[in-house]
Amino acid sequence: MMDSKKGVIIFLVLIVVMAGGYLFLNRSLPAGTIIMTSISSTEDLTILDQQHLKEMNFLSTIVSFNPHKPNHSPKILTKDFAIAHSPEISEDSKQMVFTGKLDPDSNRQIWLMNLNSKRYHALTDDSMNCFDPFFLPNDRIAFSCDWQHEKYGSGSFLFSLEPENEQLKRITFHPHADHSGSMMHDGRILWVSKQIYPDKERPTLMSLRPDGSNANLFYQFPAEYTVISKARESESQQIYFTARNDQSDSGTSLFQFSYINPVTSTQKIFSTEEGNIYSIYPQLNGPLLISYQESSSNTAGLFELNENEDSLNTLLKADQFHYLEPVVVKGQPFVPKLLPTALSDQMETGIIVFTEPGQNRDREIEKNRNTILVEDLNGLYKEFLTAEDGSFYIKTTAKVPIRFSQLNESGEIINGPFPWIWVMNGDRRGFTGWDPMQMIAPANLVPQAINEPPVQIIAPGPTDLPFIVDFNPALEVRDEN
Repeated sequence: MMDSKKGVIIFLVLIVVMAGGYLFLNRSLPAGTIIMTSISSTEDLTILDQQHLKEMNFLSTIVSFNPHKPNHSPKILTKDFAIAHSPEISEDSKQMVFTGKLDPDSNRQIWLMNLNSKRYHALTDDSMNCFDPFFLPNDRIAFSCDWQHEKYGSGSFLFSLEPENEQLKRITFHPHADHSGSMMHDGRILWVSKQIYPDKERPTLMSLRPDGSNANLFYQFPAEYTVISKARESESQQIYFTARNDQSDSGTSLFQFSYINPVTSTQKIFSTEEGNIYSIYPQLNGPLLISYQESSSNTAGLFELNENEDSLNTLLKADQFHYLEPVVVKGQPFVPKLLPTALSDQMETGIIVFTEPGQNRDREIEKNRNTILVEDLNGLYKEFLTAEDGSFYIKTTAKVPIRFSQLNESGEIINGPFPWIWVMNGDRRGFTGWDPMQMIAPANLVPQAINEPPVQIIAPGPTDLPFIVDFNPALEVRDEN
């Protein structure tokens, strides 16, 4: 009888120990928890925008806050880091990817943390400066890394990485500064892109598939405004961003536009005369979450914006800290589609087919008004004539940026230059007309150019442009204590 009681007691003790161990290892954050960047209130945020966030040397950390327990202080998630910011969480809310430095004098690296165990490891080494990570479908990760070149200037490329097999791929190839990426519901990446070479241009929003194909201009920011935040899509397919008026010394505006009609649907939904809106996050089934600083004498806190009532609800504000870049556990507004890919690493080229819009193809076109000039980063590369309907068909080297223009009989550019484009391995791209937004549908006719072999544009590209492929993602896994 006594042995039986001892057995029961031992069994119960084991259950308690196992349950305690499970709870210790599975310290998951409850749904609705807000993860964000915390910066000392002594830092001046007035010059901060998303492009300069990667350059900031503010001592920052990533914290979590449960809005259902407003009396509890935020908990630090990145105690070991001198600088940590730009958190994003996975679809299942079990992992967090972020930008961080263990040593304040090193380059920024991309880090992955298990939100249950708080164990973390680096996905990139510190040989390059990398920032702005975000999750792709299937827990793949994309981020930006800087490049510098004596001739082309300095900018940044987008990369994607599969942490499990450490497959790193560059997915943008033009001479731009590419940063502030996020996902759209259709499975494409949306990011801020600014041409650096040959001329610096205003930033735009571009989109592409996660395999690096089909990069296109998606949206042009309002004139005289500088974008501050990432652009993020909501559950209702509205895309939000914040921007500062270049003609004003203070104040920012919150804009939205429709995914379905990005050209004519822009609306300004909230403005400040003195303060700043640094970050936005469209919650699932909830109001818009914003990081808002009411004036330069206040700190930036977390607020919920009710668009219908144009009212703000304070969630978190502290005299000692600014709170930026909020994301919400189990609060993602949608699950992006997983897009298939038809690319082939065995192929070293891709093809481009260009057609004139239907209204242009109905008129008689003179061949001497249809000379196409193709340039790569080395300058003039090749000229050729289009087909009689204005179409052309080319085969070009994969992952090498080119752009083309249309010349008249005097050799003057009458259309273009078209923005820098590239094809991936085995890629097939089509364009209609010279509008970079590509809003015109092609005519329901077979372009004459494909009746002949493609024009060969075997562009080598500059051999000294940094391709940044020698990362070491397999670094030691550490515990955040």
